[in-house]
Amino acid sequence: MSCASLGKGNHEITDYRLLITMHTTPATCHLPHALLLAVLAVKRSVGEFPAFVVTYFDHSGRPPAYLHFAWVAMGGKTYQLIGLSPETHREALRNGALSLRPLTDVERSAVTGKRVRIVAARGGERLENLSARTGNAWTPTYTALVNGLDAEADLKDGQLVKITRLEPVGSHAAQ
Repeated sequence: MSCASLGKGNHEITDYRLLITMHTTPATCHLPHALLLAVLAVKRSVGEFPAFVVTYFDHSGRPPAYLHFAWVAMGGKTYQLIGLSPETHREALRNGALSLRPLTDVERSAVTGKRVRIVAARGGERLENLSARTGNAWTPTYTALVNGLDAEADLKDGQLVKITRLEPVGSHAAQ
């Protein structure tokens, strides 16, 4: 196989081996390649959900590693899991993948994220007070930076200020 043909993507080789090539140009053809051997391709289940698992063995590096792909159908969606581990961590990776399940209501309610909100200041209020009143997750100094303000300045009545609040993910709380 020539250097130019290697630069055109993946190439299939006999006996279920796959040569993964870097998308290279002939000038950078010296990049290393990984030789993978397919060792498993089966239908499985992850908990109660149907799955398809493909495992490759990569012996191009030290230590050799397993590359796992799993596609799991759950709740009308297909989730793709990808894991890479040496033999010593193969069981931990397997157990982690098998733990995939829908979140409980308690778990779902514990997932939060910072949401940017715009709030109106009160006349003479400082960022420290505005932050306490509105539940701002940013420090007053960072709030000042984001808004182009002096951290110690007195705000004007009705002045709009960007803040963040920790809110449950999936929440669409009003500003």
